[in-house]
Amino acid sequence: MHISMPIVGKAHLRWLVVCMSVTLVLLPLLAACSSSATVHQTYSYTTLSRPSPETDLWHPGDHMRLRWQGKPDSTTIDEKPAQIVINARIIGPFKSIDAIGHATTPDGVEVDGPTVSSIKPIHTDNWTNQTYTDVLNLPGTLVPGYYVLVQSVQMTKSDGTVKGSTKMNFKVAPR
Repeated sequence: MHISMPIVGKAHLRWLVVCMSVTLVLLPLLAACSSSATVHQTYSYTTLSRPSPETDLWHPGDHMRLRWQGKPDSTTIDEKPAQIVINARIIGPFKSIDAIGHATTPDGVEVDGPTVSSIKPIHTDNWTNQTYTDVLNLPGTLVPGYYVLVQSVQMTKSDGTVKGSTKMNFKVAPR
């Protein structure tokens, strides 16, 4: 009588030795890779922040309160955070809403015209989760007409810069 178990046992044993050898070689490499990469939560800041009080009619001397809140975004294993600059400014006056459209650059990011008020740029990064606020003061000498509030967020990473902006048109009338 012939029993084939020892052959299956030897093949199984060889396979087990090969698997363990590969595991012993790869395990330190995998451990080295995972221990050197730290995962960071990133945060984004939207450019659409409606000023308060919410109105489309403003007056010379009014104050626009603006707010930007970090929102959880993706995770990253980058070694450094991306730098973010938040900005807001008022451009005008324009004779009409259509005139604002004609003054907007083809990419829709900028509006050509005189800046009548702006905030000091806010510098942060995409690893920081914070709420930022500022006030845009409408000068008391503002002439009646149409204006545009342009809010922008620019993010600079090692592989380039991305800028986004939103615009809100509003009218200034005398008190």
